Amino acid sequence: MIKFAPRLLKATTKPSPYFDNNVYLFGHVYSLEKGQITFPNNITIDFENRIDFEKKLKKFFLKFVTELVRINEAKMNIPPNNVRVRKMKTRYGSNSKKTKTICLNLELVHYELEIINAIVI
Repeated sequence: MIKFAPRLLKATTKPSPYFDNNVYLFGHVYSLEKGQITFPNNITIDFENRIDFEKKLKKFFLKFVTELVRINEAKMNIPPNNVRVRKMKTRYGSNSKKTKTICLNLELVHYELEIINAIVI
């Protein structure tokens, strides 16, 4: 048990992207109080509660990441892959050659765009 203590402490002290009714999205702080978040490009997410927010955020992030993947596929001249977004505990993303699927962690939505782009590439 003692040999696993440092790893357990590290896992339990991971900072949350949610704090004081605010959330980090793409590296910026947004308020969750109004039931609406508007991004600089005028895209809006309306929500009723945190569960509804996370569902809509997942759909929004899937569209965003799919566009990002398509842009990079065109630049690299490679065939298109399927794109999925889900919660993962230990990695930011994975790539399956067998199913031709790129699976990305939903937690990436809280990081800055440069980091997301680096992981997609």
